[in-house]
Amino acid sequence: MSDRARQLLAGQRALVIGLAREGVDLTRFLVGHGASVVVTDRKSAEELADFTGQLDGYEVSYRVGGHGAVELDEIDVVYASPGVPPDNEVLRNAERRGIRRSSLVELFFALCPAPIVGVTGSAGKSTTTSLLGLMFDKARRHVFVGGNIGRPLLGKLEEMTPSSWVVMELSSFQLEPLQVSPQVALVTNVTPNHLDRHPSMEAYWAAKGQILAHQSPSDWAVLNADDEWSRRYVPVGRTLRFSLEGVVEGAYLAEDELMLLGTPLLKREEIPLRGQHNVANVLAAAATAHAAGIERSAMREAVHEFRGVPHRLTVVGEHDGVVYVDDSIATAPERSIAALLAYDEPIVMIAGGRDK
Repeated sequence: MSDRARQLLAGQRALVIGLAREGVDLTRFLVGHGASVVVTDRKSAEELADFTGQLDGYEVSYRVGGHGAVELDEIDVVYASPGVPPDNEVLRNAERRGIRRSSLVELFFALCPAPIVGVTGSAGKSTTTSLLGLMFDKARRHVFVGGNIGRPLLGKLEEMTPSSWVVMELSSFQLEPLQVSPQVALVTNVTPNHLDRHPSMEAYWAAKGQILAHQSPSDWAVLNADDEWSRRYVPVGRTLRFSLEGVVEGAYLAEDELMLLGTPLLKREEIPLRGQHNVANVLAAAATAHAAGIERSAMREAVHEFRGVPHRLTVVGEHDGVVYVDDSIATAPERSIAALLAYDEPIVMIAGGRDK
């Protein structure tokens, strides 16, 4: 992999826009494989000290406190971090000059020797990604889990082989400019979110749809049959669906039984997580795991063991008979509604935030 990455990157003159966690990992990888790198960020040197400190020992040029000092004459490729909006002035100038745009995710796809399972959605993607990773692990697959959840995966490429698997969470920001799709793609749902970044619900839906847009007829798409926006996608590859409301070609709930391709997989009571939304997450994971060739026994073992991910209906304590639950990941109304419906007990809800 080092040879392939060096062939691709050696001598490349790269501009990295945005020095957050992903920008640090990307810069390390680029420099480590022979690229010359300029990093630019609107934040000041003081605000970026924690990130630049992680690049000590790497030969990097910085243009911080704004993008005014960025010169594009000697740049071959612009790598934009996910938080960089499409109307960023450097991106626009680069586009006018015909300079190629890329990203950490696109670079990873280009270099990854293993098949990739991509997971996106407005809600449930981290839970489903984590559960899928456990299903692959229980099936004794050599699996790597990451992307928008945990650390980026570039640094793990050396450990991957064609017999490995990657389960990768992908946000709309990561997907929007992507010109490649995973071999197995799951969309958990599409509900209003990040509309402070995307100009419309249609634009947000289209960004999510990039996970499917470049698939081949032999690839797999897994879609939510109960979700209005998800039903609008028209995959070019093979398709499975999941549903809480009816029988579909894929995974669905029949009374208290979770069914996979028409035969029982497990009972509702076997899922240790609260809430009907988590039943949907299990159905989504099961259909996706099936598309990737995972055995049912491994799916069941993973579901029995899985206890969720932090900040999703996480019990943080109990005092005087009151249970305190952290659901701080719920930054959209649909997520909060799903959490409230998971409890029969009287609820006091503490909420805040902003409209997005």
